[in-house]
Parts: sequence; C-alpha cells; structure tokens
Amino acid sequence: MIDADAAIRVFALNVLLFPASRNALDSLAEAYEASGDLARSSAIRQRIKGMPAPPGKQ
Repeated sequence: MIDADAAIRVFALNVLLFPASRNALDSLAEAYEASGDLARSSAIRQRIKGMPAPPGKQ
C-alpha cells in the first residue's frame, strides 16, 4: 500500500509536469488532506479556485 508521503511526491511531480491541470492540483490537495496537512490542502484548493475556468465551463 502506498503511503500519503509517497502519494504527495507523485502528485507534486504531476503538478510540476502539468501546472495548469486542475485534476493534478486536486489530487495533490487530497493527498495533503489524507496526510493531515490541511493548511497545504486548503492553499492548493484556493489556487484551483483562482484559476481561469476551463473552456466550455464559463
């Protein structure tokens, strides 16, 4: 079973590769939440809210 710290490393790499991906950011936020780091999870979710709406969702 993969632990939360390993998941964070994988999802953080995914965000580095795809910084505009809401899905990548959301996965990273969920991993931080699972690890108990609610402050980082919340900060990432705020970042997602500040992103422009995806095409077709305006």
